[in-house]
Amino acid sequence: MRDSSWEMQKKRKLDYTKAVRKRNLSREIYHMDWYKDLHTYSKNKIHCSCGMCRFRNAWEPDRKPMADVRRIESMEYQLAEYYKGA
Repeated sequence: MRDSSWEMQKKRKLDYTKAVRKRNLSREIYHMDWYKDLHTYSKNKIHCSCGMCRFRNAWEPDRKPMADVRRIESMEYQLAEYYKGA
């Protein structure tokens, strides 16, 4: 089994590459840096509505967030229970 220092190094590298990708997206789309340091980008504080960042994409345009799916299922269940008892 590998030690935790190796896992932390792997996570740091992943966070760094993710932050660089987000910085490059902001430079390419908005032609400016949203934040002055990479640390803020790695904390997922950048909010972009482009097709690469947002939840829906070209292959699944009508995909809903899981919170909405759960809420709809809960309401359908409550309606079914209501009509059973009525």
